[in-house]
Amino acid sequence: MQKYEKKLRRETYNTATDLPILNWWNIHEGEIDQLFKVPRKPKNNEIAILADIWEGIVCEFIDTLGISKQYIKILEAKKSLILLQIKYSKTKDKRLKLFITVAQRKLESLIGEEIEQVGNYEQKALVSKALGFAINGKTTSVIDYYSYIKILEKQAKAAENGRK
Repeated sequence: MQKYEKKLRRETYNTATDLPILNWWNIHEGEIDQLFKVPRKPKNNEIAILADIWEGIVCEFIDTLGISKQYIKILEAKKSLILLQIKYSKTKDKRLKLFITVAQRKLESLIGEEIEQVGNYEQKALVSKALGFAINGKTTSVIDYYSYIKILEKQAKAAENGRK
C-alpha cells in the first residue's frame, strides 16, 4: 500500500463497524464522499481507492450479517451505478450518460421487486421504538444497526413460532 493510500484510508471509514448508518444510506444514494470522516469532494486520483474501500465495507457487511440474494443484486447494481457516476464526473464523457440511465433503470427494477419497501428513516424509527432507545444515525455503525434488525427479526420469528 502506497503512502498516499495509507493517508487517504486514515481520512475515511474503512469498515462497516466504523461507518455510521447515515453515511451508509447516503453512499447508497450516490454520495461517495460520505466515506470521508469529514465529507469532501474526492480528487480524481482518489476514486479507485474509495471504490476499493467501499467494496471492502460491503464485503464485510455481507460476511458479518449475511444478506438475501436479492439485496446482493441491489448492492451490486448500486455499486455499478455509483462507479459510472464517478467516472462520468471525472471524465464528463457524455456516452456514459446512457450507461448511467440503464444502470438506474436496472436498480429501480430490482428495488421494485422488493416487497413493501420501508424508508430508511421510517425503519430507523421503528427499530428505535422496538428497542426502546433512539438510534443516532451519525454514531451507530452499519454493523450495529443491522445487528439490531436481525435481533428483532429473530424475536419476531420466535414469537410467531410460539403462537403456533
